[in-house]
Amino acid sequence: MILLLGPYFMTDFAAGNSRWFHGSLDKFREYNLRTKQVAVENSCLFVDLLSAYGNATWMVHRDGIHANDLGHMIVATEIFQTLAQNCSGLAKSTEAYYAKIPPWRDESTLQADYGFKKAGKFGPP
Repeated sequence: MILLLGPYFMTDFAAGNSRWFHGSLDKFREYNLRTKQVAVENSCLFVDLLSAYGNATWMVHRDGIHANDLGHMIVATEIFQTLAQNCSGLAKSTEAYYAKIPPWRDESTLQADYGFKKAGKFGPP
């Protein structure tokens, strides 16, 4: 599995020295689109960090470049969400415990409410 990340949102493309002055949000959007295309063409996962920020300037550190704590949480959440939605293996250890975990409610009453005559045990078959 390969996971490609798009660029993150930033607010200051003039920070640092003149070598960095060529960037812009428009260029980041284009880079983001092309990264997504590469991911699709190569059966990779893609995380759209630029969209995840939603242009929220308060998620960028005061340096205008890096994410602040909230921005890092957004990045981590987006990466985890993509992995969780595409990597069923993450749930395998949880599935192994189903037989040992008591139900959090009596599922048989729910099943009866929806017309099931024979209530089954909680969890997968």
